[in-house]
Amino acid sequence: MKNILISILIAFIFSCTSETKNQKILEKNSSDVNSKAESKVIIANETEKYVFLHPMSFLESTSIPYEKKIKNDTLIFNNVYPLDIYSVDDKDNKVIGNYFILMPNETIILRKEDLIRVSSAKDSMRVNELNFFFDYTKKFGGYTGITYPTPFQKIKNPEQRLRDIYTLYQDRIQFLDDYCTTKSISTQYKKRLQTQFFYKQYTDFLYFYNKGNKFSDEIMKSKKVDQFMDKIIINDASFNIREYGEALSLKAVYTNQKQNNSTSFLSIFEHTTKNYSGNTKDIILYKLINQCVFAEPEIAQKMIEEYATIVQNQYLKKSFYDEYGKFKQVLSAQTQNKVIGYQNDKISEIKLETILNSSNINYIDFWASWCGPCIAEIPFSKKLKQEYQNKGINFMYFSVDENPSSWEKAMNQLNLKKSESYLIPKGNDSDIAKEFKISTIPRYIILDNKGKIINADAPRPSDPKIRQIFDELLKEK
Repeated sequence: MKNILISILIAFIFSCTSETKNQKILEKNSSDVNSKAESKVIIANETEKYVFLHPMSFLESTSIPYEKKIKNDTLIFNNVYPLDIYSVDDKDNKVIGNYFILMPNETIILRKEDLIRVSSAKDSMRVNELNFFFDYTKKFGGYTGITYPTPFQKIKNPEQRLRDIYTLYQDRIQFLDDYCTTKSISTQYKKRLQTQFFYKQYTDFLYFYNKGNKFSDEIMKSKKVDQFMDKIIINDASFNIREYGEALSLKAVYTNQKQNNSTSFLSIFEHTTKNYSGNTKDIILYKLINQCVFAEPEIAQKMIEEYATIVQNQYLKKSFYDEYGKFKQVLSAQTQNKVIGYQNDKISEIKLETILNSSNINYIDFWASWCGPCIAEIPFSKKLKQEYQNKGINFMYFSVDENPSSWEKAMNQLNLKKSESYLIPKGNDSDIAKEFKISTIPRYIILDNKGKIINADAPRPSDPKIRQIFDELLKEK
């Protein structure tokens, strides 16, 4: 994978000298990290069943989906820390998403009848922990811990949205307490869920107002929001919980804008190094660099060089070193209406109009490797494609991943054709995303062969309405 990326990435932002120097810094003491932790998910179905799992590391960039029609299989994960796994079922033509947490060095059993269920040979307490979110989903809907929470999108007033999100947080905590009165779970696991729920209220709220590392004036001037932000707790031990890293990264952007009236990557980096410490500082900077690589490559170079000298967490140090070949080079496609994709099995910059140059109607899926709901729609998209690809509907997948490696891994694991899968440089801040007003994902758009929008917010592949729309468009051709 690394060799492929090295051959396709165009702009080198490091000299050989600085690369060697920083590699030595990153390698120092990284052997301390327990890389031998091994967990297993044993798939044990009575007959062949479609199984879709999406492991989601707290670093996000390492998640690779698993998708197979399978009877028996064994999945091995080298997870030093708890690993979030999102499962997807198709029942009555509806997407049913669930979620469980795989602990380091444990083995669990996964079986599917109509829906996926997981169990553990360890004890009944662990079984209760594994199945907590299966019960949770029945009351609240899916929980993935990722960005762009849909329940609050229609609420316009920030303070009303804040109240509703806080109410949901309280409801989640109450549900957890009620669950514990009837089913035994460990104190440690309960504390983890309490932590996730606490920080998720911050991501649920802040993602609505953060565009390109800038928060909107409506919340920057709100005293209620200030009070809400003052209550966020810094806890270094929680750095490996995804919601914590996301929430603290957003807080760093918010407080920097508040105190320094700046939204630049370098300003946020400097603010973080001065005001945070330990694991919290390391995880915020890790995520910030991952964002900056596409957006401002020259600034990313400075940040990478400094991060290599100051990162203290041994796991993050090793992870950063593993991703080093991807961080140090940047795809050069920064111009309007260009994407990254394969041409003659080689990565190239491709103009959007070239992709659309056909007689077909184009159904475009805006997605990302870290987006659980996006991944959940892929199987439905494949079924839809089988029905309509020979009738004149062209299916394309535009990733807004900030890390090219994440896009490539997910594309290969999901078996998306290279001729249909593309990466948008700068993600949601790209010219293409702005042109089509892509602020949340998953998002689906229908274009004609010249790029004219036919439907700016088309139904998802799992929605039966999309077939009606396709049939009507094909009649008009």
